[in-house]
Amino acid sequence: VPKNAPSISQLTTLYNNSMSNSGFNKTTQVAEDEESSSLMEDSKGMVKPLQKETHLRSFLKGLTWRIIATSTTMCIAWIITGQIYLAMEIGFIEFIAKLLIYYVHERLWARIRI
Repeated sequence: VPKNAPSISQLTTLYNNSMSNSGFNKTTQVAEDEESSSLMEDSKGMVKPLQKETHLRSFLKGLTWRIIATSTTMCIAWIITGQIYLAMEIGFIEFIAKLLIYYVHERLWARIRI
């Protein structure tokens, strides 16, 4: 980060000032060190946080999605192989691998400022 880069609070103030008369309702993603927060402009032109994207939230989102996706994978594997235990093994390996990949993906995106 350049030494003369504006702080998050300076950017928020600038955003609030520039949007106060526009009538638009915009959402933006802001990354702050290890956590990011979604910000949304309210009807008065003030930016308010919608939801913090914490490490725990990223993990829980990944966990619930993996349960749904792994169940689907196991059903497909069972239909193809006809073997329930093989389908469960495939599902277990897929669950662990993709849970970790999803978590890393979420944390990388939390650091991207767009």
